[in-house]
Amino acid sequence: MSILERNRLMMLVVLIQLPFLILADLTSLSSSVSQTILVSLIIAVVTVLFYNYKKSSQQYSYYIAVMLVTLSALMIQVRMGQIEMHFHIFVSMAFLTIYRNWKVIMLFTITIASHHLAMFCLYVEHSLNLRDPSSIMLEISDETARFQHPHLSI
Repeated sequence: MSILERNRLMMLVVLIQLPFLILADLTSLSSSVSQTILVSLIIAVVTVLFYNYKKSSQQYSYYIAVMLVTLSALMIQVRMGQIEMHFHIFVSMAFLTIYRNWKVIMLFTITIASHHLAMFCLYVEHSLNLRDPSSIMLEISDETARFQHPHLSI
C-alpha cells in the first residue's frame, strides 16, 4: 500500500468520525451542538484541503495523528469525560499503525501528553487559584507523608 493510499484511507477515517461526533453531542445533555457542527465542518474542510495539497507526502500522516487526537479530545469533551469515550484514543492509535512509522505514533503520544499537561495546569490555576502548578504537588506529597507517617510533623 502506497503512502497515497494510506493517506486517502486515513482521510476517510477522519471524515467518517465527524457525524459520530455530532451524534455524540446530540445524545449528551449539553447545548453545544451548533459549536460541534461548526468544528466538524472546519475539520472536514481543512482535512480535505490539506489532503489535496499533501496527499503524497509523509507530512499528511503527521497531520492525521494530531487530528485523531483532536477528535478524541472532542469526543471526550462532548460526552463530558465519559470513560468509554477514552477508548477512542486507543482505537485511533491502532489506526495509525497503517503508516508503519514510529514517528507518527510518537507525535500522537506527545500530543496527548501535552494536552493532559496543559489541562492540568489550567485546571489547577483555575480551580485552586494557584499560579504555580508545582505547589499542588508539594501539598499532595505533604499529605501523603502525613498519612504514611502520622508521627512526623511536616
